[in-house]
Amino acid sequence: MTHYQILIDSMLYFLIGFIVMLPNISNPDLIKMISIVMFLAAPLYSINITLPYINRGIVAMKRLEHLNNTLPDNSHILTKSSPERMDTINTITIKNLCFDYTDHHGKVIFSLGPLNLNIFGGEILFLTGGNGSGKTTVLKILTGLYPKSKGSLFINDQLNNIPNVQSLFSAIFSDYHLFNGLYGIDHVDENKLNDLLRLMQLDHITFWKDNHFTNIELSMGQKKRLALVIALMEDKSIYVFDEWAADQSPEFRKLFYEQILQDLKKKGKTVILATHDEQYYYCADRVIKMEYGQIV
Repeated sequence: MTHYQILIDSMLYFLIGFIVMLPNISNPDLIKMISIVMFLAAPLYSINITLPYINRGIVAMKRLEHLNNTLPDNSHILTKSSPERMDTINTITIKNLCFDYTDHHGKVIFSLGPLNLNIFGGEILFLTGGNGSGKTTVLKILTGLYPKSKGSLFINDQLNNIPNVQSLFSAIFSDYHLFNGLYGIDHVDENKLNDLLRLMQLDHITFWKDNHFTNIELSMGQKKRLALVIALMEDKSIYVFDEWAADQSPEFRKLFYEQILQDLKKKGKTVILATHDEQYYYCADRVIKMEYGQIV
C-alpha cells in the first residue's frame, strides 16, 4: 500500500465518519452523502495510480534539463546555406588515430590504432575484416559519434570540428534508429522520394503523407531499405554504411553495390562502408582490411 493510498483511505473514512456524526440528518440524506463519498473513491484511486508516473515524469524532465545544460553549445553548426560548408570533399586524412575500449574499472580491453589512412573525395572505400576487427569503431570515430583517444582527423587538410564534420555525413549503422520523418530537409522532393520507395519496393507498404511515413512497422530488411531512402534524400557529401546489405536478399545486395553505390560515386559522393561481401569487392575503388584494430 502506497502513501498516497493510505492518505486517500484516511480521507474517505474521515468524511464518512464526519457525515455519520452530523446532528439532525435524516437517513435518506445520510445515504445520499455516503453514496457521493463512495462515488468519489474511484477517481481518487485513479489519481493514486497516476501520481507515481507523474513524479517519474517530473524526475525525467529534470534529468533531461540537466543533461541539456551540460551539453556543448552547437548553435554554431554550419547550415546548408553557410558559405563555409564543405560541399566538395577532396581528402579525409586520419593520422595516428587511436581509440580504447575500457571496462567499468577503466582497464583497456581493446585498442584501435594507431591508424593512418587517406580517403579521397568521390571514392568508394570498403573496410573489411572479421567481427571485432574495429571497422565499426573507425566509422563511428569518422562520423563524430565516438571521441578519439589520440590522433587527428583532417578534412580537406582542415583539422576537424565535430559539429561541422557531423553535418557532412549520412550514416546507417547496424544499431540505427528509424524515424518516420525526414528531419533536416527543408524541402522534400516528393517525386524523388516516391522513385526511391519504388526502387526499394516499399511503395506498396509505406507512403509519404502529411510530412511522415505512414508505416515504419516493417521487417528488418525493409527498415534498412527505408533508412537508405532517407539517407539518399539527405544528399550529404559523405555516406557511411555499416554492413547495410547484411539483412538484404541477393536482389537488393546487387542493387546496393552495383547501382546505389555507383550512382553516389557519379554524383561525387564519398562512400565508406564496412562489409563482408567479398563477391562485390570489385565495386570498390579500394579495399582496406582490418585485424585486431589495425590496418593490414
